Amino acid sequence: MNTEQPGTYLQYLPGIYHQTPSGKERNFVGQFLKVFEKILSEIDDDVKAEDATGGEQEVIGIEEILENIHDYFDPLFTPGPGDGETDFVSYLASWVGLSLRQNWPEDKKRRLIAEIVPLYKKRGTREGLTQILQIFTGEHVTIEDVLPEIQVGINSWILKGGLRLGGYKPHFFVVNITIDVFDRQFLPDLEKNIRDIIDLEKPAHTYYALSYRFPGIQVGIHQRSEVGQTTLIFGS
Repeated sequence: MNTEQPGTYLQYLPGIYHQTPSGKERNFVGQFLKVFEKILSEIDDDVKAEDATGGEQEVIGIEEILENIHDYFDPLFTPGPGDGETDFVSYLASWVGLSLRQNWPEDKKRRLIAEIVPLYKKRGTREGLTQILQIFTGEHVTIEDVLPEIQVGINSWILKGGLRLGGYKPHFFVVNITIDVFDRQFLPDLEKNIRDIIDLEKPAHTYYALSYRFPGIQVGIHQRSEVGQTTLIFGS
C-alpha cells in the first residue's frame, strides 16, 4: 500500500474529513487513521514491529488473530515457547490444572493437555495412570500391583497374594513399559520423565518400580516369548 494514500477507514467519516487543507500534501485524519487500521486490520505498509529478541516481525492485525483464535485454545496448534510468541502451551496447562516439567518434550506436553481433562475422573487408578503413561511415551504400558507366582520345587506353587517374600512395602506396584527401540542415551531422560508423571499421578501412600521390556527374543524354561509384546523382530 502506498504510504502517501490515506487509510481506508477514512471512507466511514463525513466528507468534511476527506478534504486536505490548502498547503498540505496529505490528509492528516486519513494518515492518522492508518495507525488504527494497521493494528486492527493489518495493512501492507512495510512497517514492522520489534519482537522479543530485538528483531523485526510482521504486525498481525487483530481481525486476523480473531479469525484464528480457536487455534490458541487447541493444545496441538497453539503457539509454544519455540514459536517466538507467548507460550500458550503452559498457559493452557494452567487452565486444566496440569503441572508440566520444563524438561518434557513439547509434543508430549501438547498431547497430555489435550487428553488430561477426561483422565482426571480416573486419577489415582491403575487405568488412569496407564493411559497417561501411554499418551506420554507412545509405548505399551501395563501396571501390576501383585507379585508373580513363585514355583517351589517341581509341582508346588505359591499363588499370587498367598505369600509375600522379600522386602517389598505394602501398596507396591510395578510399571511395565515395552520400548520398541533401545537407545542408552534416550533411556535416562525417558525414565526421569516417566517417574515425574508417576509421582504426580499415583496415590501418595503407594510405592512403585519400573520394568522395561526391550526388543529381542527371550528363551528359557519357564518364560514365554509373545510376538508383539515381549518379542519384537525387525531389521536394522
